[in-house]
Amino acid sequence: MQVPSFLAQARIDDTLRAMLRRTLFHSFGREPTEAEVDVQVRQEFARLSRRFRSGFAPDAVGEGSVPVAPPVPARPVGEAIAGTWLNAHELSEAEAVVGYARTQGIDSLVDAVRWYHGHGANLESAPALAQCVDEFLCVKRGEGCSPMTLQGYRSKLERFAAAFPERRPAEVSPHELGRFMVNGGEHPRTRLDWWQTLNTFYAWCLRMRHVAENPLRQALSKPKAPPGSALVLTPAETKSILRAARHTDQIGFWVLSLFAGLRTEEIRRLHASPHRWNLVRLRSHVIDLPQEVAKVYARRVPILPVLKPWLEWVRDRHLPFFPPAHFAKCRRLRNEVMAARCAALTAQYRAAHPDWRSPVWARNISRRSYISYRLASAQASYVELSNEVGNSEAMIRKHYARHVTRRDAEAYFALTPDQL
Repeated sequence: MQVPSFLAQARIDDTLRAMLRRTLFHSFGREPTEAEVDVQVRQEFARLSRRFRSGFAPDAVGEGSVPVAPPVPARPVGEAIAGTWLNAHELSEAEAVVGYARTQGIDSLVDAVRWYHGHGANLESAPALAQCVDEFLCVKRGEGCSPMTLQGYRSKLERFAAAFPERRPAEVSPHELGRFMVNGGEHPRTRLDWWQTLNTFYAWCLRMRHVAENPLRQALSKPKAPPGSALVLTPAETKSILRAARHTDQIGFWVLSLFAGLRTEEIRRLHASPHRWNLVRLRSHVIDLPQEVAKVYARRVPILPVLKPWLEWVRDRHLPFFPPAHFAKCRRLRNEVMAARCAALTAQYRAAHPDWRSPVWARNISRRSYISYRLASAQASYVELSNEVGNSEAMIRKHYARHVTRRDAEAYFALTPDQL
């Protein structure tokens, strides 16, 4: 089994010596010399390499009974790796054993070797990364992941597999993973998305015994996400968004999010439904979200007076609810409208965190605005709104309820096409 080098030779030697020193101390009744430790290290890995190549388990030698081996003669020039007495195959095995022992706190080399032998066959028989990615996607599809989630997994993991062709999951070292993550993108949100995807993939590989442990957590801690600001659109900002999107294919998404509080994924599923205008019932003044469209449970969302003329506008012009390249278009329009307020938030955050370079942007702003203004309307009810938007009352109070005035709520819900 070829495991890439991810430990410097000095670290390998230091680790092996630390693990063997305790065993030799019990054997000798005294602290072993460096020469004695060096001899024992050579003997253990020479035996390890022979045993693995012949298919036998390591000798069951316990503490207190490890004999002192005679010095191992130097290897011919060209056979050993530069700076070490191990050849390439033995070095790969040594790194795999030592890497596991270090992360699991095992101080006995014999125990680490015994564990490695028990798992080596599974690691060796694991398919290549490209096949593992296909199997992973099939599993996630069977678990009911949405097409958008599956597409996100596929786009990232296929790029990951292409970066390490013909490699097995266990043959990608933490060092290589860390380098791949650093080169994957500079924005913290991008690195976080990559980390979460690879972490989920390697967690599945661990369950399938394709890897001995998750190397991503050794390579890189979970990146910090850029802070999001829980802002609410003002009526003027909402008017600017509607004016900019009115004659584009984005207007369907914005009105369903701004005036019905639908989630992005729910709007996408509603658009994908072949009978979407049977679910959007203009005569009954209600939007029916069945289980396959809603995020959590089926529910009915009222079509408010401000929303009905917008939906008629969308229907008469045969506009989509979820346009192509939606995320790029939505982000561009949102950032243009929110640039001034978000620039002030970015400056404030950078004053407290001088090393932070990414801008602070408002996310989920249209749904939050809808819920906040609905709560500020006359005769607002947390119970009723909870059933409409598909969130618990506690979640609404914690994340969505913002202090807006009733006058602003009236102006917000008066933004019909005739008022722009």
